[in-house]
Amino acid sequence: MGWVSLALNSLRNNPNIRRFGKAGLVFCIYYEFTNSVADIYLLAERSMEPTLSGGQIVLSEPIHSSWPLNSYFGVDFDQIKVGDIIVAKNPSDPQQNICKRVTGLEGDRIPLEYRQSYRFVPPGQIWVEGDNSTESRDSRNYGPVPLGLVRGRVVARLWPVKECGLLE
Repeated sequence: MGWVSLALNSLRNNPNIRRFGKAGLVFCIYYEFTNSVADIYLLAERSMEPTLSGGQIVLSEPIHSSWPLNSYFGVDFDQIKVGDIIVAKNPSDPQQNICKRVTGLEGDRIPLEYRQSYRFVPPGQIWVEGDNSTESRDSRNYGPVPLGLVRGRVVARLWPVKECGLLE
């Protein structure tokens, strides 16, 4: 038996290697599911009250580019419309997610009092605002949000159970 066969046999029989392999498989399944089918988010802010509140858990369908080999699940960037509630990376702090309502698409006029460098929402970006304007940090503070930061469109509330259901 050669040294390669001996090394492979010792790896196959090592329980730590097997656990690592199982953990890797679980991670791959989780990653593919959350990027192709659906993801779950815990809301930590009050900016979407009364529609959504902090502490609620929501289900979102992923957003992706309209590349031909993408999954049949999810939403293409060009299917986002005004009124949709989205989850995106915070433009000011990419370690955090934000949950906001889309109020403007590319080419839409930006409200006069919030125009800094643009009069219209630039290509590849959206304007988002929280339903609770006094508690929300949104496009009025950091400007249009690039579509590349959008993670998903919220479709349902999962928790609390008594408020569970699809969002309209």
